[in-house]
Amino acid sequence: MSFLYPLFLIGGAAIAAPIIFHMIRRVTRDKVTFSSLMFLKPSPPKLTRKSRIEHWLLLLLRCLVLLLMALAFSRPYFTNNQSVELEADERVRHCLLLDRSASMRRDGVWDDALEKAETWLSQWKQENYVTVFLFDESLQQVASFADWSAINADVRVADVMNRLKAEKPTWKSTAIDTALLESLNRMEEGAKEEEKDTEQKAWELVLISDLQTGSRYESLRGQDWPKHAYVVFDEAKPKNTDNAGLQALQSAWQISEDGESVAPRVRVSNALDSEKEQFQVVWQNNTGMVPDTESLPMYVTPGQARITTAPEWPKTSGADRLVLSGDSDTFDNTIWMAPFKPKNSRIVLLAPKTSSTDDSELEFYLHRAFQSIPEHKVELIQPQNDAWGPMASLRSIDLWVVTRPLTDAVAEGLRGKMEQGATVLMTLPSTAMQDTLQRLWEDPSLEISEAPVSDYALFGKINFQDPLFAPFSDPRFSDFSKIHFWKHREIRNLDEEDEALTIPARFDTDSPAILTHKAGLGRLVVLTSSWTPQDSQLALSTKFVPWLYTILNLGRNYQELRTQYSIGETVDLSSIPTANKLLVRDPNGTESNIENDKLYRTTQEPGLYEIEADNDFKWIFAVNLDPNESRTSPLPIETLEGLGVPTRQPESAMTDTPESREKSAEDTRLLAAQEIEHQQKFWRWALSAVLGLILIESIVASVATRRQTTA
Repeated sequence: MSFLYPLFLIGGAAIAAPIIFHMIRRVTRDKVTFSSLMFLKPSPPKLTRKSRIEHWLLLLLRCLVLLLMALAFSRPYFTNNQSVELEADERVRHCLLLDRSASMRRDGVWDDALEKAETWLSQWKQENYVTVFLFDESLQQVASFADWSAINADVRVADVMNRLKAEKPTWKSTAIDTALLESLNRMEEGAKEEEKDTEQKAWELVLISDLQTGSRYESLRGQDWPKHAYVVFDEAKPKNTDNAGLQALQSAWQISEDGESVAPRVRVSNALDSEKEQFQVVWQNNTGMVPDTESLPMYVTPGQARITTAPEWPKTSGADRLVLSGDSDTFDNTIWMAPFKPKNSRIVLLAPKTSSTDDSELEFYLHRAFQSIPEHKVELIQPQNDAWGPMASLRSIDLWVVTRPLTDAVAEGLRGKMEQGATVLMTLPSTAMQDTLQRLWEDPSLEISEAPVSDYALFGKINFQDPLFAPFSDPRFSDFSKIHFWKHREIRNLDEEDEALTIPARFDTDSPAILTHKAGLGRLVVLTSSWTPQDSQLALSTKFVPWLYTILNLGRNYQELRTQYSIGETVDLSSIPTANKLLVRDPNGTESNIENDKLYRTTQEPGLYEIEADNDFKWIFAVNLDPNESRTSPLPIETLEGLGVPTRQPESAMTDTPESREKSAEDTRLLAAQEIEHQQKFWRWALSAVLGLILIESIVASVATRRQTTA
């Protein structure tokens, strides 16, 4: 039994009163009347002290009345399972999320964040359930629940703070959504591991960040949050609000018509709450500002951005970066620029030795399709003899075009080039190409014959998922139905089950129109017709030039490589045909050998990276900060609340200490006890018993009085 107001039990001590009264009760002595004394003056009777209790029943009844009254006022009740469950729900899990993205490099932000982290950890030092994470684009655990509970409570804060201070802000972008959702999942997994922890009073996630508008948070929209979880956003503030950022556009270089002058296109953005408007863009190298170069003055009002052409790239000075001056925070004021190199494509044309002005010949259209521009230099090489020796010495060939029968030596040599990664485009203008096809395909059973065409043939089936036609997959460009083929050839004895064979296009007769056969690291692309007017209208189609460049891109060693990447972005090196050497050298000079999937994932530092592969292949690319990290204006908490995130103010969360939670728990238990007592109402039965005992006491007292009187 429990009591709602146990202090009223002290009233039970009042039972001493009737006991005392019974012990000190006085009565007169027995009177004897004598006739001889009737004329004397009467005197008061003498009382005697009673030393023993005569009416035990009466005393007991009166004591019970007082005890029951004290019991009734103390409001007794019997506990049940509800109070036990309240005790089990007292645990609170705390999760600290500390932002270490690039924007935290602003002056004073990281130090302020560490101070806030220490304040929160100090508040929780007596708690048993605390976990700590660092986050940028991903989540890194610093201390788990088990780590925290294993550390002595007196040194917990110092231990975890030493771990946090050992880390520094990275160059990656901010992903608030990833941090919150993944930490919730980890907390849920931790709760499931403990059988007694299935019911939580609260999950408190404290996220310390500069909360800049460039953060990623859209994935929070529509998330189903646990009812017992809430987030406290504690903003770490910089020493000043000025910040301007410099970013390179993806199409980095602006090239003059003569190709002599090149300059990058850049964007300068200014924070909404910035107090500065005047900036300058200059070229620099390892020693500082490049001599004899002019700076570009920029005027950008707060909250605005400007796109402009930077100063001309000084080719011979080793300039490798553009720097924005005039800004207080410099973490986003540098963009690295890979040295400008126009795309150079070398194409070997193995065609009949005819005049390039004859529009009836295949090479006539190739010379006009592959035109050089300042951004892309195309070199067409047409060997003057059939000897393979001079051809074998050619380097960095991106595409071999075969439109005539080859000698055995040239065919065998070209087959070897394909094994090493070369791309060969072969047309079949006549059945005379059979021997060449057999040698390049390495299948002597293949035969070429003229296909029967009554009027003309059309493309009937095209696989727009194939690399040869992927650029045309958009419905605006996918119509090939107007290209007529007057003549085409059939390839007999073709094993269409061969895994190395793909047929991206067929004629309306289901005969293969274009075939691709893999050979080692390279490929052979076969057009079973040609693009001369005698065979087809392909060369007159608007699809012809883009299709040729698509094949050219398949053969270029750097087709998937760019000159600009962002921090954390994966660089796909699979387009580089190499069987042995493939390494990447980062800005610090560390070399990484790339194997298997040919993906380079460690773009963690801004700067210039260099790729080296077989055949003296080299490629330089720049890695720069994510432009969103320059958007440092504060993100309103209402924006996150609008996405459904349950939030709580830091001030109210700070008052939620173990002492306050203990008081709150005590108040909760008191309310629960009042509810239980109100349902049971044992005080009514106690008062009813009091009334009954008073009635019995009155009857007993009356009887005792009458007996004493008659005596």
